[in-house]
Amino acid sequence: MNFTTIKLGFLNWLEEKNESSGKEFQTNNPDMSIFMYSNDFKDYLVKEIGADTSIFTKSINEIMSMDIVNGKLVEKNEEAGDSFTKSNNEEYSGDSLIADSLNAIFENEDLAMYLNTNTDGELGEDEINNFLTGIANPEDGQISFDSIAGAVQAMNNGTFTNNGSELSEIDLLLRGVYSNEKAISTLDLDGNGELSSDEKTKFEEYIKGFDSNPEDLSKEDIQTAFEQILKNEFSYENTMEEQTPEELPNQEELTAPESSTAPQSGSFAPISGGGASISGGGYTASSSGNNLPLDATEGLESKSLEELEQVRNTRESDVSKARDNINAVYSGENEAVKTAQEGYETAKANYDDAVEQDEKISDELKEKRSTNLTNIETTQGEIDNINIQINDKEGEISDAENTLKADESNLSALKSALEALPESSEDPEIQAQIEEQRIALESQIDELENTKIPADNDKIDQLNDNLNELKGQLANKQEELDGFEQERSDIEQEISENCSQETKDALQAFNEAKENVESVKETELAAAKETLTQAQAALDEVNTVINDKKAEETKKEHKVNDSKYDGQELLDTINNLGGNAKLFYSRLCEQLGMDEKEVADYLTELSTSEQWADGCVSPIMLFAQICNESGCYADIYGDDGAALGLGQFHECAVDEVNNQFGTHYTYADRSNPIKALEMMSLLLKYHYKSSGNSEVGMYTKYASGNLRNLNIGERYIENLKAKIGLT
Repeated sequence: MNFTTIKLGFLNWLEEKNESSGKEFQTNNPDMSIFMYSNDFKDYLVKEIGADTSIFTKSINEIMSMDIVNGKLVEKNEEAGDSFTKSNNEEYSGDSLIADSLNAIFENEDLAMYLNTNTDGELGEDEINNFLTGIANPEDGQISFDSIAGAVQAMNNGTFTNNGSELSEIDLLLRGVYSNEKAISTLDLDGNGELSSDEKTKFEEYIKGFDSNPEDLSKEDIQTAFEQILKNEFSYENTMEEQTPEELPNQEELTAPESSTAPQSGSFAPISGGGASISGGGYTASSSGNNLPLDATEGLESKSLEELEQVRNTRESDVSKARDNINAVYSGENEAVKTAQEGYETAKANYDDAVEQDEKISDELKEKRSTNLTNIETTQGEIDNINIQINDKEGEISDAENTLKADESNLSALKSALEALPESSEDPEIQAQIEEQRIALESQIDELENTKIPADNDKIDQLNDNLNELKGQLANKQEELDGFEQERSDIEQEISENCSQETKDALQAFNEAKENVESVKETELAAAKETLTQAQAALDEVNTVINDKKAEETKKEHKVNDSKYDGQELLDTINNLGGNAKLFYSRLCEQLGMDEKEVADYLTELSTSEQWADGCVSPIMLFAQICNESGCYADIYGDDGAALGLGQFHECAVDEVNNQFGTHYTYADRSNPIKALEMMSLLLKYHYKSSGNSEVGMYTKYASGNLRNLNIGERYIENLKAKIGLT
């Protein structure tokens, strides 16, 4: 059991507690939310985990004895480790709760920002040591859970004391801006990759005018500027005259990117800048502002299919917009390209006039030049049109490939479901279900293998043929354009040898404007294609998760439960108990690799079948015993390493089962969840019968190995019921 396990148990316990009392429960930052409830957390550790209060404090010298690597405490001194005793006298030894809590701070980007005094983005040993020294009790050098919670709360409030200086909310917000990569690249005017004091001063002076008070730098100024930076809209050339203070977004109106780790509900609000995450969120910028706020890629696995479909719709829209941005470059609708093209048209008109009025240039050469430029512009337009078609065709191919992947994933799931079907069943009803599912599966597999997937591949092949044809047309047109460009070069060389100085100047300006258009198009196209690459990768990611989830649902849909034992009553009881019972049950399902109904059926079979416990224990009490012994962890050790597995079997218990029932379980089988429960049910049956069919005797022998003190069995039964809230 480590800090993560304890934390998850606590959050579940707290949610149940608050719901029962009608209180609202909000923890939008699962990594740090325990610090918002430090007193409740202590209460949970003592009452539910059975912790000794010594776990709440740790000597700073003990923490200082750890190594600090990449901003994290590692290689804990085991001799100085924390331990606490549970009510069943099993000793728990594990990572220090205090050290784990501190590491949760150091690993949280928002909190680490407060501690990073040199703003280089990495926590150094001196910075961590200063923080530890600052929160330790000066009298005894102890770091308590209260001191950690207090430090986090100070960060929540926007101020904290570190290294002898108190940072204001403005200082903290600016520090967050200056540690953001996007902000650095935007504000780094000299291009050296770092922000100088002059560059920071320029930024701070400039953004003072972003609200109604141009004299002082406010939180709203920083929030507005940072939002513009993330959207690639910040520029020192913007005067902001078109926006009145009332029109500027306020703190409530700004929306944090989904990937921000900052919680909502007030916690860490100064860091989030009212929603514009200092850590940068999920924004991807292009050079002309055609950037797309790509949504977060984290946490997809935890979303439902309905939520994932919404994410997919958003990401499909991102991909579509990215392709539109590419087409806008080719068509000239891109703002930067449009501006450059306007400069080109002006330079071309001046060049045309200069040539037309230049008497030194022959009429034949003038006509030749005009025809050549018309050919170049016409051919370039045709090339741009072909590129648009290629871009659209590549989008069609990507969509078709996603359809193929979904069908292939579905086919794999159907084949797995078919393989998982039982061969047969003695129960006629179950046998009928097996045959029905087999027919349905084989029909769907046949349709996919012989109709849908071949059609998918044919469509992709046809689209690729179309794409290759377009690329061939593009190559021909490009070759044609190269010829016209060479002709232009020859014509301009002849003109420059015979024209006036005024015409030469106009020609030079024309060529510079033409090169500028080509350069801008190249830059804009590269940025737009990079955005498309990221948008497509994000879409592929969510499609993969959706395909996997749908595959799992397909397997469950076609699953036949051939168990003769119905565990619905057990499942209903656990759901009614809620709280820890549900938490433990979810964990047991995960350990066994079964769904809730399958586990309920299995525990019912183990409890009631003649082969196993033969009715000596009820399903709910068997479940409670698993919870009490191991917390439903299949590979957990106890009794200083002597006990192992769901039933916490010693080696002698394995020997006892083998001797009594002629089985051949090994000591390693104790960590196998299925075999561990088999041995557990057999041992319970043996103890029950050998103690005269006594439930108290059965549990007494299980807990102590003998019948000398039946009080042990009585207390054991009370502990089992209390473990899951059974009355």
